[in-house]
Amino acid sequence: MTDELIIKLQKLWKRIDEEPKWYDQRDGHTKADKKWVAKLLKDVALNDLTRLCREDMFLCNTLWRQYERK
Repeated sequence: MTDELIIKLQKLWKRIDEEPKWYDQRDGHTKADKKWVAKLLKDVALNDLTRLCREDMFLCNTLWRQYERK
């Protein structure tokens, strides 16, 4: 289960990382979002977490929608 969570967070990080290629005006926000996801990835891996808290899940879902390519 931890691997599944890590894979999903890595996909989110990759989506945010690719964002400047198709929308260049959010650079400061993009860096902060990538930094937050990287920190969350590290926490999940170090602590063998299988679930995220409600606040982290909410922000992850918000980021998925925010960085959705249209």
